[in-house]
Amino acid sequence: MFRVSVWLIGMLSLSALFGLSATLGQEIPDVIFSTPFDRKRPTMADFEYNGRAIGEGREAFEDVLKRIRALPAGSSIVWGPNYARCGACSGREPACLPKHLYPDLWKELEAITAEHRLTLSSDYPGPWIRRTRFSPRGDVSEGPKDSALIISWSNFHGPATPHEEVLYFTNDKYLGRGDQGFDQILKRLRQLPPDTKVTQPRYEYSGRWASATFSNKELVNQNAKLRAIVPFASREQELAATIAERKLKLAFESTSPHRNLQTVSDWDSGDRYAYEIASFGRIIHHDEERRRAASRLGWIRYEASERRKRKLETEAIYTLDDAELGEGVAGFAKAMQKLLNLPEGSVVQVQVCIRTKGRFACPLIYEGQRHFERTGYEPYFGMFPWLIDVAKKRKLKIEWLPDEQESCGDCELNK
Repeated sequence: MFRVSVWLIGMLSLSALFGLSATLGQEIPDVIFSTPFDRKRPTMADFEYNGRAIGEGREAFEDVLKRIRALPAGSSIVWGPNYARCGACSGREPACLPKHLYPDLWKELEAITAEHRLTLSSDYPGPWIRRTRFSPRGDVSEGPKDSALIISWSNFHGPATPHEEVLYFTNDKYLGRGDQGFDQILKRLRQLPPDTKVTQPRYEYSGRWASATFSNKELVNQNAKLRAIVPFASREQELAATIAERKLKLAFESTSPHRNLQTVSDWDSGDRYAYEIASFGRIIHHDEERRRAASRLGWIRYEASERRKRKLETEAIYTLDDAELGEGVAGFAKAMQKLLNLPEGSVVQVQVCIRTKGRFACPLIYEGQRHFERTGYEPYFGMFPWLIDVAKKRKLKIEWLPDEQESCGDCELNK
């Protein structure tokens, strides 16, 4: 008999992590369950709940329902994979395996969620539990795998991006923006011993889309142009001279811009999965009361939900405590300077594009976090490391304020 495991993993509430509670005075333990299977159709399922095996078949599912029935109102339940959302599947898979195997118990699950005011969402693939981290370009890093120094950057939107708007990193540590950040890269290169390997990004098209779009000759020509593009074009010779002087070994890590070179997202799509939001600070969920804050950072005149035809993120006008500070990076820089002047330990609330109230069209599930999802992308999302760097310097307590708008769902940028 072929059997399939079903995982139900309890998620610690964010309130528990910070010693706080929801408005109703209770913690909300969100849960997920997954029902994967291979090409054979299973006839039995082994169930686990909170990582612990509890049995198999109908009796185990009934036990799961009993546990879900005990969840407090407001809890989120995410199940998956929902094969109806799989664009590459054969179509022969049942969309929901537990519903396929135990339709009567699934109806009972739906009744429980309605009666107890729970939310039931689906996900494909997965649902996956992500581990929180500061950032793919933050200042906490596991270190390079096969390189002594990894150079990277963010907030780069192609050759027209002013150098002062680009943020620079080595080995995932934020160094600064523009010439100041690039000077720090050169300083670190000059400290390396000869023959040290140094890696930096290089743009080029690859994959099935590129092969289907361009002939071999066209692809070669396109990639030759792309590989020559770097955000520090005016200082590229300094980098080359420093590498030659120190006898370092330069290598490249390929990264592909988006297909349409006219959009903002071509070069740096930013923090699509909200790693920074989940990993640093605290999300104020829809059912929690807001504390008084020393300052509130936001923006106006920028439609964050316009994901397919987005403007430059830096065109937004940034606000602090509802006072306009200026447009683009200049306005954001003024906000950062004001935050640097706050007393250490101040509470700062920051507007973000997420939804915390289910059900979720495209849930994001992080270890130790309640569920949420993206509603769009902040105009400063390529500059998240700058904000976090300022917060750490002043030991600020960041509280993320969700906009609670409609989900961005299965949009192109969220895949």
